[in-house]
Amino acid sequence: QGVKTCHQGAHPAVITRELLMDFSLTVEQVFIRTTMRKFIQRELQRDKVHELDELGSYPGDLLGRIAEIGFCALNTPETYDGGGPDLPGTVIVMEEIAAVSPALAALFASTSLFGGRVIAQFGSPSQQQDLLPKIALGNLKFGFANAAELTRTQNLVQVSSDEPMLIINGRVKNVLLSNKLDYLIVPAYPLGESE
Repeated sequence: QGVKTCHQGAHPAVITRELLMDFSLTVEQVFIRTTMRKFIQRELQRDKVHELDELGSYPGDLLGRIAEIGFCALNTPETYDGGGPDLPGTVIVMEEIAAVSPALAALFASTSLFGGRVIAQFGSPSQQQDLLPKIALGNLKFGFANAAELTRTQNLVQVSSDEPMLIINGRVKNVLLSNKLDYLIVPAYPLGESE
């Protein structure tokens, strides 16, 4: 008992119980999903979202309320008042929000992943200390832009490179929600290196 044999072509494959993957949610993940569903039922009705879509707006103020229940801190290290790296939890939150408001889900995802996760992994200690607690509290909004997106003529962006810092100034028109963001994460490479 506990060993299953299945035949694939001429070669039988043996699969033991220990090798079977369990795709069920953990207790914590069920809690995240249930909490977000209740939050959305209370705070994010479809008719309100539809009305905002018609006006060309989105419920960005809800990011702060999502932070109040702790979900903006899912990718912030515990050192900075977060819950540690929880990518599955973040995806569950994104999925629940996206069922009603894809724009808010994009804002949550870009802030949590491009902000929290990227700064936690690659940011300098001073960036981490300054930005991660603010992300966990829902006080900052992040987005992502490819450098090629920023240097197109319609963006009115000037890029100057002074060692050891890259300075990007200007307005960004073709980055999702750019007028609502506090920061853009832009991958940059030294001259001569490619993506």
